[in-house]
Amino acid sequence: MDYLSPYIPILVLLLLTGVLCTAIGVLATVLGPRRITRIKETAFECGSPSTGDPHARRLVVLLRFLSLVPLQLLAFGLGLLPIAVMCLVVH
Repeated sequence: MDYLSPYIPILVLLLLTGVLCTAIGVLATVLGPRRITRIKETAFECGSPSTGDPHARRLVVLLRFLSLVPLQLLAFGLGLLPIAVMCLVVH
């Protein structure tokens, strides 16, 4: 029985995880909403009907991409800056 003692904390965590999952499921069922009406089940449409092709590429997508690339390069460059300084100091 002594060879199983290292596994006791893992078994306790698995048991605790199972109890918590079961408790959350039961509480969600007991405390969750019960009255589902026909109006709540209908699809939600917001605003006016869309105009144009919804799958067409927009200029906003291009601008968003072009603004992310310099930010990524800047973040990567700043991340490498301490390494470059350390290389210069050591060399």
